[in-house]
Amino acid sequence: MQNINIGLRKNYATILFFTFIALALLSLFLNEPIYYLEQFIGDNYIISSITFIVLMFVATVIAPIAVLPIVPTVALVLGPLPTAMYSIVGWTAGAVVAFLIARHLGRPALARFVSLDEISKYEKYIPLNAEFWWIVILRMIIPVDILSYAIGFLSRISVGKYILATLIGVTPFSFVFAYLGIAFIQKQYFLLVLFLVIALFIFSLAYILIIKRK
Repeated sequence: MQNINIGLRKNYATILFFTFIALALLSLFLNEPIYYLEQFIGDNYIISSITFIVLMFVATVIAPIAVLPIVPTVALVLGPLPTAMYSIVGWTAGAVVAFLIARHLGRPALARFVSLDEISKYEKYIPLNAEFWWIVILRMIIPVDILSYAIGFLSRISVGKYILATLIGVTPFSFVFAYLGIAFIQKQYFLLVLFLVIALFIFSLAYILIIKRK
């Protein structure tokens, strides 16, 4: 129990850390560099969009890969709304594949994609008959990659319910991370603080619900 709580706090700190790192790196792309990037993507919008979706997908299936820091930068070029929608598609598609790998291929195949020790850390939080809204809450606080494998391996929730729970769970932060970069680069500090507060509220609420449940 204590190990899980420590893990959740580390995830929280990691999200905040990478958010601020991404915003700092975003400032390096001001003016000329971002102009050329916008021009390139404008000429190759479909390919660029598909590439971003595939990247989000791969990052979910292959757990060690982290793409969160690039989301604000991509939003600046593709636009925040498309970036949020593409993030939802990529994360959800990857989460479904990870879920199916864990559900149908078993422990040997699972060990090729994610650490079984990491999976075991979340065992107390994922009952065999996991409820729909419980999965939604977990989606908001635990990284998509690890959780997808854990749910597929430890629970018996149906694929349909899992997909819907994943869509609902990843949507809030998909929009928050996509709009953070735009708010920062356009110096809309009120919106920047607003999105950070929203992210903090969602994460804290989900964290409290998890702690109270256990």
